[in-house]
Amino acid sequence: MDWNPRWRLTLLIGWALIGAALGALWAASEQIGQGTWWLLSTTPGYPLVAVVPFTPVVAMILLTLIEPPRLLSIGLVASLGIIAVGIGDLPGVRGIGVLEIALGVAAAGLTVAALGGRGRTGTSG
Repeated sequence: MDWNPRWRLTLLIGWALIGAALGALWAASEQIGQGTWWLLSTTPGYPLVAVVPFTPVVAMILLTLIEPPRLLSIGLVASLGIIAVGIGDLPGVRGIGVLEIALGVAAAGLTVAALGGRGRTGTSG
């Protein structure tokens, strides 16, 4: 079964917005002076650990364009990755950790909702 192009676009835009929200949390973390676990080890060169929360987002954006057969499963695993990042931030930066978990749950909800567009045509009636 193929994904409806509108639902694929919704999935693509939704995951891009999740990435933008994670970027906003990064900026907020730096502004308040409380680094998340994935930013604490950064130097002015920003080592690769700083991109950990964005890896599932980039993967889902690219995979939505490719449309592999297990896109739903991959999306749920990517959502769990974002939730895991949030759980890692709960001890040090509780507010940002809670928001990261909420973004992961929203990403999972978006991915499951997009399942409604799988195998359906763009017409009704």
